[in-house]
Amino acid sequence: GEVAACEEKAKANLEAQIARLNEKHGAAKKTAMLEFEKFKKAVTAREARMKADYDQKEGTMRDNLKSTKAQTQTTLRQLSDAVARLKAKGKEAQEAASAKIKALESQREKDGAEANVSHAQALEGLRLKMKGELDDLLSRVGEEKAALRAELEAANQLSLQTQVLESDREMEKIREAMLNEANAAQKARDGSLAELARVTEERESARNAKTSAESLVKERNAAIDKLKGEMAVLKKDMNSSECARDNDLSTARGTISELEKKLASALAEAEKGRREASGLGDELQKIQGEYKAFQRRTTEEAMKRDSQLVEVRKKKKGQ
Repeated sequence: GEVAACEEKAKANLEAQIARLNEKHGAAKKTAMLEFEKFKKAVTAREARMKADYDQKEGTMRDNLKSTKAQTQTTLRQLSDAVARLKAKGKEAQEAASAKIKALESQREKDGAEANVSHAQALEGLRLKMKGELDDLLSRVGEEKAALRAELEAANQLSLQTQVLESDREMEKIREAMLNEANAAQKARDGSLAELARVTEERESARNAKTSAESLVKERNAAIDKLKGEMAVLKKDMNSSECARDNDLSTARGTISELEKKLASALAEAEKGRREASGLGDELQKIQGEYKAFQRRTTEEAMKRDSQLVEVRKKKKGQ
């Protein structure tokens, strides 16, 4: 009777522990899934914000490129106007020189043959002088035009190269940040699913062990009841027949001793089953501790990833 009571009590305690574990495991699993969904939404929101920032920066860069292009076109128009003005001045100087030459030729004809030599010399000197001035003017115009064009090309090339390099660096940083966030989210998700699968498997193993322990306890109880029945029948037969008892006393004692040994063995097996059932409670507590440790690790990893994201954003703002 005491063994059966102990077994029933152990069974009830084990069932209560498993029920509490199931309840805690269900609540913990629900909390973990909610936390994972919350983390996934946060990652999605961060990716959306990063994409919006990238789109905004890309738009700003395009506006800057358009502004630079407009400034380049304006500078080219100004250069073209300056060249046109220089050409106009050169043309005016040439026309003035031609007019002076014609005037000198007319004067030479009027002055007569005596002044032909001096007029010719003066005319040639003036022609050469005007030609030199015109050549100098055209040379300066060409040099200024080449210098303006080189300066404009260098400024445009440097500005475009600088903007392209800055844009490439910024896009690479954004891409690396988004890739790191995606990898971290995937690792966290895989780790959570693997840990949940492991805990679920251990819980199922504990349940199977409980079922096996219950079956073993039932078998031991049945064997004990059978032995008790055989002993009762044997004692009854011994009491009903004095003669048989005298003749078979030695045999009966041996049988009773054997049955008592079997009963002791069955009781020992039952006690072993009770200890195994008690050990399941310890195993369940161990599983609970491991699951709590998994929750702590998940929370710490999420906080670490958030801290890293804050550092990345600070570095971007500092740049």
